[in-house]
Amino acid sequence: VFESELPKSADIVVIGSGVMGASVAFQLTRNDAGKVLLIDARRPVNGVTRQTFGQVRTHYSTMALTKVAKRSVEILKNWDDEVGFGASGYTRLGYFIVVQGEMVKPCKRNVEIGRQAGIDTRYIDIDELHALEPLIRLDGIEGAAYEPDGGWLNGTLMTLSWMIGAHQMGAQVVSNLAVDRVLTGNGKVTGVATSRGKVDSPIVVNCAGAWGRDLAVDLGIETPITFKRLDLAWMRQAPDGPTIKTAVTDVNANLVLRPDMGGLFLAVVYPDEQDEIKDPDVVPTRPDVDEHLSRLRPVLRHRLPALADAEYVGNLAGAYDVTPDFNPIIGRIPSVPGYYSGVGWSGHGIKLAPAIGEAICADILGHKHDFDLHAFRPERFAEGDLNQLAYGKSARA
Repeated sequence: VFESELPKSADIVVIGSGVMGASVAFQLTRNDAGKVLLIDARRPVNGVTRQTFGQVRTHYSTMALTKVAKRSVEILKNWDDEVGFGASGYTRLGYFIVVQGEMVKPCKRNVEIGRQAGIDTRYIDIDELHALEPLIRLDGIEGAAYEPDGGWLNGTLMTLSWMIGAHQMGAQVVSNLAVDRVLTGNGKVTGVATSRGKVDSPIVVNCAGAWGRDLAVDLGIETPITFKRLDLAWMRQAPDGPTIKTAVTDVNANLVLRPDMGGLFLAVVYPDEQDEIKDPDVVPTRPDVDEHLSRLRPVLRHRLPALADAEYVGNLAGAYDVTPDFNPIIGRIPSVPGYYSGVGWSGHGIKLAPAIGEAICADILGHKHDFDLHAFRPERFAEGDLNQLAYGKSARA
């Protein structure tokens, strides 16, 4: 449905047909940005987007990231008016991040950031937590951040919806063709090179996810991205037993869990130290699955005992493209005019993508926007001006 011949030229080339590239391409075509080409080495939604956890939340450690998340939720809640094509699969469940000990203070601080941004969120005590989600065992918990609009979305559905919209509005889509490098001349972007020839373009947006690092490094842009493995387990709740109805994060136990369709839930327990991997093309193996389940089962037994014996159904494995401060690298790169970055999502991409398409589009077209892209500039690493992380170096940011 999407396929186009490789054009000789385009006004803007977007690399990567995952959730981020699709969002950017959609906003560019909607805003009459000219001839837009969306190109990917794989089929659409065949990279990390396909393996996403799909959690929706706005609980972050900085105002910059919080405002992006807030705008994304606004788009998800009003998809028909905001997008008008397809659907996102957004399911509003409510989201908790439960804390104890030294994590209480940063949790309350993040809640205050959210409230200052205008988000419906609050810190609740254990009595209210139990009333809202009785399956959570309260042992040790001192309280929780709660946001009613939290939940989950369908990354594949959302991405394809943007792609359909972009295609119908005139964007060209080329799949199964890798961009080998971004071309430059006289210090600025001139196009992209592929095995089937080059495409002339004054603007290139790198949304290639974990595969986008090398394209940036080749241009001399500091891109300190490492790849961290993530395993997700699908579990089946007992049909005649209690069921989890909300999305839950336990900071101290490194647990993230949400319901899924068909009586399933999706869960991950992060290791204390995530090993760096060299290849983002992750393939799950039985030892990897067993190792993850060996972490997951005890945590479920402690925090959600009603789910401790849930049947294991399947596994997803993917790679986070992680920056040193677990914040993305977004926007124009002054050292290479015409080059725009949309990489380094560190596990947040799916929930931020609705707003990021708007932000990058506005940055390219010179439109006013309310996003603080300065916080996500690549120069921050060399400057030592990293974004703060309330809960330490992790995807919770």
